[in-house]
Amino acid sequence: MIVVIQAMIVVIYWAIVVIQACIVVIYWGIVVIHINIVVNKKDRDFHHDLHLRFMD
Repeated sequence: MIVVIQAMIVVIYWAIVVIQACIVVIYWGIVVIHINIVVNKKDRDFHHDLHLRFMD
């Protein structure tokens, strides 16, 4: 019985570790996507400004 409880504890422990790893990966994925969106927006604004300056 004690072995079964220990096995369950190990399984739960690894499940928590895996879930935490998934959360970290998802979190960093979201951060990277946000950074890409911000950078792309800045680039587009910058190019837009250049076009406006050259047009004038």
